[in-house]
Amino acid sequence: MWTKFLPYHLARIHHLRKRLLAIDWHVTAIEVASRDALYPFPEITPNQVDDYICLFSGKSYRALSPNTIHATAFAALENIQPDVVFAPATPFPSGMAAVKYGLNHKSLMIMMDDAWEGSDKRGIIVTQVKKIIHKNIDAAFIPAPSHASYYLKMGFPPDRIFYGVDVVDNDFFSTRAEAARQQADSLRVALGLPQQYFIFVGRFIERKGITTLLDAYRRYAALAPKSRWGLVLIGEGDEQQRHEEQMKDFPEVKFAGSRFSDELCQYYGLASALILPSVVETWGLVVNEAMASHLPVLVSKGCGAGHALVEEGQNGWMFGVGNAEELSQLMFRMSEMPADRLRAMGVRSKEIISNWSLDTFADSVIAAASLPQRDRSNIASYLVAQLWTGRISFYP
Repeated sequence: MWTKFLPYHLARIHHLRKRLLAIDWHVTAIEVASRDALYPFPEITPNQVDDYICLFSGKSYRALSPNTIHATAFAALENIQPDVVFAPATPFPSGMAAVKYGLNHKSLMIMMDDAWEGSDKRGIIVTQVKKIIHKNIDAAFIPAPSHASYYLKMGFPPDRIFYGVDVVDNDFFSTRAEAARQQADSLRVALGLPQQYFIFVGRFIERKGITTLLDAYRRYAALAPKSRWGLVLIGEGDEQQRHEEQMKDFPEVKFAGSRFSDELCQYYGLASALILPSVVETWGLVVNEAMASHLPVLVSKGCGAGHALVEEGQNGWMFGVGNAEELSQLMFRMSEMPADRLRAMGVRSKEIISNWSLDTFADSVIAAASLPQRDRSNIASYLVAQLWTGRISFYP
C-alpha cells in the first residue's frame, strides 16, 4: 500500500510480482488516492497494475480526512484478508489502518518508511507514541543501513530492519540514458541544451534548496567565466517564475519544466552531473535515477540518499545544507576535471546503485514477509493502534 503510485512504485510492483510467482505468493497493490498536487505525475490506469485497488480514484490525497482514509483502508484490508501488509509509516492513516488490521487478524505488518535523524524533527511526545505503536509492528522496511540508527532508537531490533525500500528501475534509466548519448548532437539541438550541464530534478518548493543552487551557480560562473557548464532545471512550481527572473542574465541556465519517463532520461543522458541541494529530504530518488544514468552527483547533507550513495571523491561529494559557497567550489572542481576522470565517477555511480535495485527490493520483501510475528502482548500499543487514526503527514 502506498499513498499515490508513482513510476517507481509501479516498477517495484511489476518486478515483485514476477519474483513472487516463483514461490506462489500473491500480491495486491493498493493506492490510497490517484491524485496529489505535490506529485504532478500522470494518473495510472488499472491495466498498468494487476490486482490493483485505488481507494479514492480521481481524488486528491490532501483533500481527504485522516478518518476517512483510515476507515476506507481498513475496510479494504478486511475485504482482501492479506497474511502480510506492507504499508506506510504510522503517522499516515493508511499505516495505522494496517497496524489495526494486523492486530485484529494476527497478520504480519511491515512498516515502509525512509525517515532518519535529519528529517524527523517531531517532539518527544510524538516520538514516544511512535515507539509504543512500533512494539506491535513486525519489521521496518527502510532505504539503507545509513538510516538504521534511527529505527533502532525507535524500537526495532536489528534483525527486524530490512533495506531497499527506495529503489528505481536502474536498467530503465541506464539503457535510455545511453540511448540518448548515442544521438547526443541531434538531441542537444532539438532540446536546446548546453554542451555540458549540471542537472536538477525536483519540485520548485523552498525545501528543495533551489535558492541555494542558483546562488551557487552565480558564484560558480564567476569562477569559470569562459569554460563553465550550464544548468538545467527539470520541474515546476510556484517559485519558478521568480527563479527565472533571477537568472535572466545567464542564458546557459535553462528551466525545462516537468519531464517524465523517456523524455526525462534524455536530459539525464546528456547531463554531466546531478545536483540535489535540498534542505531536508528523507531520501531523494533522483539520486538513484542519476546514478543509474552514469552521472556523478553533488548532494546536500540534508538528503538521506547522500549518506548511503555518495562516496566522497569517488562518485561525487556532499555539501552543507544552504552552503552556496561550498557547492560552487564543488561545481568548479567537477567541471574542471579531465573527461576520463569524470567518466570514471559516473561508472562508480553505476556500480554503487547496482546494489540498490528492484531485486534488492524484492529480496527484502520476501525476507520480511517470512518473519515470525513479534509478541503482541503490549496493551498500551494495542490501545493506541485501536484509537489513533493517523494524520495527513509528510513534508510540503
